[in-house]
Amino acid sequence: WDPTSEALTGYYIYRGTQPGVHDRIGEASYLGPATAPIYTISGMDIGTYYIAVTAYNASGESLKSNEISVNFTSCNQALLLDFRAKGEKVDVTAQKLASPEAIGQ
Repeated sequence: WDPTSEALTGYYIYRGTQPGVHDRIGEASYLGPATAPIYTISGMDIGTYYIAVTAYNASGESLKSNEISVNFTSCNQALLLDFRAKGEKVDVTAQKLASPEAIGQ
């Protein structure tokens, strides 16, 4: 991964049930510098999950972002991720929603 050598292609989203141990669960396309990518995770079982994001391009994949820990107390909850590549890594923020239907409200 070299953020200066190739145009950013997209982002990979990772999730795990233990800190630092993640499986790739999704992908988001890069839509340009003026558009922050958003990704929604829903349908998860009750429990604590650890989320991380990487950026990728033709040269490879970045380091994983800061890890976010989220505790789901209901199977109806959803997590809205907002992320942006910054140099060697990706900055991630998250908002827990009462339900997937709450997106955009």
